[in-house]
Amino acid sequence: MAQSFHAISTSLGEAERQKDGKNWTAKDYKNHQERGYKIDEKRSDLNTVFVSAGGQNERDLVNGFLLEKMQKLNAEKVQSVRDWNTAHAAEIGKPKLDKHGNARKNKKGETMLLKKKSVDKRELFPVGEFAGKGKRQLPYDTFMAAIRVGNLKGKEGTSRYRSNVLQQYAIGLGNAQEWRSEPVRNYFLKGVYSDDPTARQNARDRLNDVYFKPELERFQKENPSLHVVQAVVHYDETDPHMQITVMPYVDGKENGGLGSTSYGGAIKNDHNGMNIATWYQSEHDKLRELIQTADTGLVNRGTTDAVKMPLDAERPGSHQSTRVDVHARMQADIDKQAEWLKQQTTQSEDSAIQTLKMLKPDHMVPKARLNGATPAKISTSEGEQQHRAQPLAWLLEVAQRAYQAAEQAMLRWTDLFAEQQAKAEEAESKAELAQANLAKTQFVRDAEMEVAQRDAYEEGVIAGRQQHADEWTMQAREAGEDYAKGMDSDPTKQEGYEELQQDAAAADGGGYNESNTTQGRNKRNVRTRQENAETTAPHKIDYFKLAKGMVDKNPNIKPATPKTKQDDGPDL
Repeated sequence: MAQSFHAISTSLGEAERQKDGKNWTAKDYKNHQERGYKIDEKRSDLNTVFVSAGGQNERDLVNGFLLEKMQKLNAEKVQSVRDWNTAHAAEIGKPKLDKHGNARKNKKGETMLLKKKSVDKRELFPVGEFAGKGKRQLPYDTFMAAIRVGNLKGKEGTSRYRSNVLQQYAIGLGNAQEWRSEPVRNYFLKGVYSDDPTARQNARDRLNDVYFKPELERFQKENPSLHVVQAVVHYDETDPHMQITVMPYVDGKENGGLGSTSYGGAIKNDHNGMNIATWYQSEHDKLRELIQTADTGLVNRGTTDAVKMPLDAERPGSHQSTRVDVHARMQADIDKQAEWLKQQTTQSEDSAIQTLKMLKPDHMVPKARLNGATPAKISTSEGEQQHRAQPLAWLLEVAQRAYQAAEQAMLRWTDLFAEQQAKAEEAESKAELAQANLAKTQFVRDAEMEVAQRDAYEEGVIAGRQQHADEWTMQAREAGEDYAKGMDSDPTKQEGYEELQQDAAAADGGGYNESNTTQGRNKRNVRTRQENAETTAPHKIDYFKLAKGMVDKNPNIKPATPKTKQDDGPDL
């Protein structure tokens, strides 16, 4: 808004350009300028104090404001004690009686006597005749404690709008741009910034008389519970504006008889229950009405018509407003929340509809909810409309039940799948075991077959060796017989025959001894056979190769099965 009425928070001394009760020095102005305040010391003489705080801080001002109230409460307390003593004068010094009329006794068994009352210092404020004696907390501390408690509870008028006992407002007539571009405001601003003392004072007096003083008088009249404790018009800042400090106060029994400093309570007391936001808007509108109707004393040179400040804009004034449009902002916030809730409702409704369509496409609204209409499946457009027409809570509940049922089904399917998977893994494990056993069996069979084949080869070797031995024996005997036929009476021949017989016997035993074949006519033949026998001796035979060679040369050889295993060589 171009013209604003809004809350601010500055110190009482700063408002009147004072420090410790004394006017600011050049150093004070410089310090504030360095902190970012646009304050011009040259124009500070134009500042107008309508109501002064008298150099007091907030604590002293609040306690001073209620000084008479504290003295009154002290007097009431003293008088109440006096009245009680007077009323019980005849009983003082006599035993105290219980509800049965018996004398009361203390812990020592002594009779308790009624005594005169004295004023409890904890119930007296340290002011007036009780200064330095009273122990009761001063009003400022009591009010600040109540404000802190209210802030914690989040009460309206405390946590939202309250930080101190005193409240401050800034009353502006326009923003920086309007003061420099709008003709009427710029006319006054040029006078304030003029180097001519007379022009500056005239501009100041005109603004005070036409706008600021009438606004202050109206405010005090319409808001008696907002006691103005300071009112200053600043001309030494960027734009002219007035700053008001008030003490919200309504007399009553609150805070131990001190009364109430509730900000909202004071406004409600003066304006028939009006809330704070509405009150701010009302004050702003009244300021705009003053600006619109006030006679500036200026006329149009061409038409000689009276000229007034225009009200073309609706934006914050020279101070950024924090509360002047609070009602509109609150309403905008409510509208924003309502829109958000609407969006959430639509999203929830869409989500519920999609859930039902996916999980229960045949779901229908109960006929009792359709006022005679025929229920339709949610998968149809008609059924969807019937569902959307139902309360959101019911729709969400139905969707939730459908989801829970689907979730339970999913859990059951998951358990079944896990069971089937376990069975499949078990079957696979058994198949692998069976395959391993089959491979093992086949291996055993192959091994047994190989052993059988080697046994056959070994038996073939044995049979072959036996056949050779038989042949050798036969040949040896034939040779011996031939030798015998030609034998004469020569004893050496007889000895040779005997030796040959020994050789034949040795051949029949499976091996020849070289020492038995050193004589005889057939010595050469016998040694040859002996060498053959040695070749096939058990320690020289490769049974496998020999048997295989024999079978290959003579397929008709069929090895005999011996009744006992002969020790013809190492086991294969």
